[in-house]
Amino acid sequence: EPRDNAALRVTRDAMMAAPYLASGKGRLDVKLMETFPNRLVCKSGALGVFGIGLPDLGIGIALKIESGDGTAQKATALQALKQAMGDHMEDGVFEELWSELIPPITNLRGVVVGEVRWTQDMTRI
Repeated sequence: EPRDNAALRVTRDAMMAAPYLASGKGRLDVKLMETFPNRLVCKSGALGVFGIGLPDLGIGIALKIESGDGTAQKATALQALKQAMGDHMEDGVFEELWSELIPPITNLRGVVVGEVRWTQDMTRI
């Protein structure tokens, strides 16, 4: 219904204007909305659910990640955004976010034992 669309637009616009009020500082959804102001809206939910809306592109992305530490959710969200928005963004923005949000994998002694890497094609994940 048109009334529902108006309510959704008001909610979207409010979240985009003040992302930290919808989620809390230091969260992935806040970081993404602050990095891409007025270009995306996103919200994490319970049990590994994460939703992203790209209003200008008419694209919605829904993720369900069953992993405990959040790294897989961050990596998948960044990969999906890079694939959806890459042609519309300046070079290096996703790589900069990746290096900030996706740490190397370490063992209990703090020794780096692995890394999470980009994939070229999300259909392979």
